[in-house]
Amino acid sequence: MFSYMITITNAYRKGAQKMTKKDKVILEAAVRLKQDYEARIKEGTYYG
Repeated sequence: MFSYMITITNAYRKGAQKMTKKDKVILEAAVRLKQDYEARIKEGTYYG
């Protein structure tokens, strides 16, 4: 049997006060992926 440890960190870092379009796209993707992950953990379907 395999034993896995997953580490989730806040990987998004804002470099300046003003956000560029690229920063907004990256932030939106990070938020969407976090919400997806949390929903799958709550449902118990993270590992299939």
